[in-house]
Order: sequence, then C-alpha cells, then structure tokens
Amino acid sequence: MKIKNRWIKSKLGEFIEIEMGQSPKSEFYNNQGLGMPFLQGNRTFGDRYPYFDTYCIDNKKIALEKDVIMSVRAPVGDLNIATEDISIGRGVCALRAKNNQNQFLYYLLKYNVKNLINKESGTVFGSVNKNDILGLEIDYPEDIKTQEKIASILSSLDDKIEINNEMNKTLEDMAQTLFKRWFIDFDFSNENGEPYRSSGGKMVDSELGEIPEGWEVKKLSEVCNIEKGLSYKGKHLCEKGIPMVNLGSVQPGGGYREEKIKFYNGDFKPRNIVKAGDIIIANTDMTQERVILGSPFIVPKFLGNSVIFTHHLYSITNMKLPSTFLYCYFQEKKFREMCESCATGTTVLALPKNDVLNILIMVPKKEILDSFDNIVKNFFNLMELRLDEIRDVTQLRDTLLPKLMSGEVEI
Repeated sequence: MKIKNRWIKSKLGEFIEIEMGQSPKSEFYNNQGLGMPFLQGNRTFGDRYPYFDTYCIDNKKIALEKDVIMSVRAPVGDLNIATEDISIGRGVCALRAKNNQNQFLYYLLKYNVKNLINKESGTVFGSVNKNDILGLEIDYPEDIKTQEKIASILSSLDDKIEINNEMNKTLEDMAQTLFKRWFIDFDFSNENGEPYRSSGGKMVDSELGEIPEGWEVKKLSEVCNIEKGLSYKGKHLCEKGIPMVNLGSVQPGGGYREEKIKFYNGDFKPRNIVKAGDIIIANTDMTQERVILGSPFIVPKFLGNSVIFTHHLYSITNMKLPSTFLYCYFQEKKFREMCESCATGTTVLALPKNDVLNILIMVPKKEILDSFDNIVKNFFNLMELRLDEIRDVTQLRDTLLPKLMSGEVEI
C-alpha cells in the first residue's frame, strides 16, 4: 500500500522535545578529555555522528545519547546523532522524538532542513531560534512501524558509508604512522634495513632541530606554490554545473566531504580550477575548536579535471616533492598549529598566503621520498576506491530520502 494516505501534517513541535544549548565560560573547556564531550556552534559536523576534541567540566545543557543534535547557527541544519550524553553549547540544540523514534527524526529533519534554512536571520552568522524549529511544518507517517522501516532502510545505507569512512580513516592513519616514523622519528630503513636514528644514524643541527645528515630545510615556497580560490556570488550556485569544492568539503584534520559539494555556473579564471589528485588546504576557519584551518584534502577522481575551488581554500601547485609526502605533512598537527599561529581574526580565522609560504619544511633525500611515495600511493589508491563506493551509496541514500519521506514509494 502507499503510505501517503496515513501521513500526518503538523508542526515539528508536536513531534519532538527540544533542548537549546547554553555555553559555560571558556575556562571550563579542555582538550584533555576531562568532563563531558562538548559541542558548540560554528563547528563542522560529521556525516551522522559527532566529532569531539573539546570537553567541559561545567555543563549547562545536556543532549542525551541517541538525541538528534542540530546546528542552529551557520551552517544551520547540520545534523548528528549523539553516541553518548554530551554537553551542548550555544549554536546547537538537542531534539528527541516524543515516541522515541529518534532515528526516524534524524531523517525527517534531513528531508525538511531546507525549509528551516529559509527561516535564517542574522548578518555575520545566520541562525534560527527555538520558535523557528518548533514551527517547522512537517509530514510524517502516523504508523510507528512505518517510521521504523523508513529509518532502517536509510540507516543501513548510512552504515555502509560509515564502514567505508572508517576503512579510509584506517588507511590514512597507516600513511600518517609511516610518515611519523620516517620523517619525525627518523627511523626510516638505512642501507642495512635498520631504523636510521635508533641504530645510530648521523644527525645534524638545523633550523628545525636535528635532522638526518644530507637532508635540507627549505621554505614551503621553495617546494611548492599556492593559489587562492574563486570569490563567488551565491546567485551563480545551481543544481547542475561545474563542481565546486568549498570550506564544507574539508573534514576536521584532513579529508574530503562529498555531501557539501556545490555547483557553479558563473565566470571564473583558469587559476580557480583544480583537477583530480590535486591537494587543497583550508585557509579559513569558523569552528570553535579550530580544527579546519590548514586541514588538507585530495580532489577525488570522480570529480574530474575541471573542479572550481572557493576563496576559503588554497590549492597546492608546482610541487617539487611527492604529493603523498606533502599531503601527510599538511595533515600533521604541528603544521596546523603553525597555520593557527599565523592566522588573523578572532571569530573567523584567515590564513595569509605569504605566511604559509614562509613556513619551514624539512626535505629528505630523494631516495627516501621515492620509497615513501611508492608505499603510500597504494594506500591512496585504495582510499579512492572507497570514496567511489561512498559516493554511490550516498547518491542512492539521497535519492531514496525524499521518496521515502514524502510517501512516494511503497514500504
């Protein structure tokens, strides 16, 4: 049977309970895991589950495990499901279904969030308030079993996406572990197959501290260049056009986010174009945790060789070192800390181009770089396969979402 004839039209407030976030004083935050995981507005949400690197010991408002967490400040409407009880600050809220169908509520909100975004107000940061949320008009099936079935179908697809993301995270961790061992601990294999530094390899002083003999220290400008992306107007965003990666395309700490891709049909210059395999880093950060600034991603193959990138991003060009090495270097926390020390602004951090180019980088011998590149390329190729699968499943989920949530398809 078609389920549409058993659907209810109402306000969201009739279906949910809501808890608006409240921020304690900053002195109660920490990143040592003390207290309760803490989320606040102007942060980057993950696909389905929240990302934590901040904790709080003075908790004003609590989101319970399995609550739906939603951003009420720009970007309005980003959604997560709480994996545990968490402290929520200004800019986010916790929502729970009165009938305990929080999994269904998550997808109900994903389907209706565009209508909530239309209620945004504000100048610097768009936002919505409690009344905007409670007054959101929704349709949903009266039958709880139908709600469960819809949530189960969509959740199974999100599970597949999550598994592939975890596999890619493991591959990235493997590459980063090798990078740390070879280029931070300096225990790459010497000519006898022994770890260089641990077996007594000769070290020399440099501007960056001790480095293996024969290695160099250079400015980043000597090994690559950077280009700033397109400053665009919203009127040129469209449903179909040239793919445009943007600040939302950056995972915290590094990696590509497919769900935030935009499309563009306005004017641009050749320097605003990147291609598959190019490295991008974020030059802007609006998150409370400062986890985006300097974070890199690689333009995936499925986007092709004509991809626009926005002014919130830098592309890495004219690379004189393997892209695998540079990508892992940009992923290092120390690099992002250097970026933050160079940044200007308070609410919004901006990273000046010249300051990035003046950062010092250690340059290993060519044979060490080539060996690293040969190993890590295999990791990156496997990650590309996982990204293709993620994209296919995401498209299927996004195709089914409106059909299921509108009652168009039969259950």
